[in-house]
Amino acid sequence: MSQQRPAVSTVAAVADLLDSVSRVADDTVRLVVVWDRRRELRALGRAVCELRARHDLSQEQLGFRSGLHRNYVGAVERGEVNSTFRILSQLTTGLDEPLSELIRLYERNLHADAAGRSRVRG
Repeated sequence: MSQQRPAVSTVAAVADLLDSVSRVADDTVRLVVVWDRRRELRALGRAVCELRARHDLSQEQLGFRSGLHRNYVGAVERGEVNSTFRILSQLTTGLDEPLSELIRLYERNLHADAAGRSRVRG
């Protein structure tokens, strides 16, 4: 018995399907990365907000003390922007806090988020 070779159109269809699956997998990976980044930015924003509240400062006051626009401070607190080291340094200077305290609160928030997610899933 001889095996028949698949028609060229079948091979092309399978190749197209594999290409589509590959693109879906790539998009899925990108979505996961974006989602994790947003979670991290929100954890950082909550840390900035907590420190600002400790010092009884408005976003406008913190912005003035940090040399940043109040809208930018709000965007950081909402997790909408990926702040640079320089921006974080300016914020902690305006808060009169060490950068290590901001990072400590960020890590606490991030771990709390992860624990909350695992309880929901588990």
